[in-house]
Amino acid sequence: MHLLLLIIAGLVLWKIFHPSVSRGKTQVVCRNCGTKALSKTRSPRSFWIEIILWFSYLIPGVLYTLWCYHHTYEVCGTCGSRDIIPADSPAWRKLAAPYATDVTPLSEEIKR
Repeated sequence: MHLLLLIIAGLVLWKIFHPSVSRGKTQVVCRNCGTKALSKTRSPRSFWIEIILWFSYLIPGVLYTLWCYHHTYEVCGTCGSRDIIPADSPAWRKLAAPYATDVTPLSEEIKR
């Protein structure tokens, strides 16, 4: 029993402090609402199901927590849509290219 608790504590600490598992807060562009904002991380986790599984049996609680952790996804920070692309990706540059205009400074417009 002590070994199992030690393993669980190790997994929790690894999840918190390991740099490769930090997710979210990346600059994205939403194809649904068109905003360029920071993303949010969503999970299919249900708090009450997780509590019931943790208190009824330890193993299903651990499995459910790990399943929820591995099924997280990024959404738009504004509207919550999953249809997002990174703001620094080639796909975004390709979509934004028709809207980019050559802006002439006002001082050059006055000289004409």
